[in-house]
Amino acid sequence: YKRQYQRRVHGGGGFVISIKANCVDSTKEPDVVYDGEIETLKTMNFTPKEKLPMDKFHRAHACVAGLYRGKYLPLSAV
Repeated sequence: YKRQYQRRVHGGGGFVISIKANCVDSTKEPDVVYDGEIETLKTMNFTPKEKLPMDKFHRAHACVAGLYRGKYLPLSAV
């Protein structure tokens, strides 16, 4: 799914994604999963600026907002 973000976000564009920790790895604590996903995004030229836990509304969910520093990948390039 992370590759899809690179196809849809232009360089310098903003992003907001939702992470459901139990779908990524149900054996780990949600904060560990969020941090791991944020590190993965960083390796893909995304710059996360803010992590917003959504426990008040949905257990083990968080939104991550930030900027994309990479080049836009058209659908034909992926």
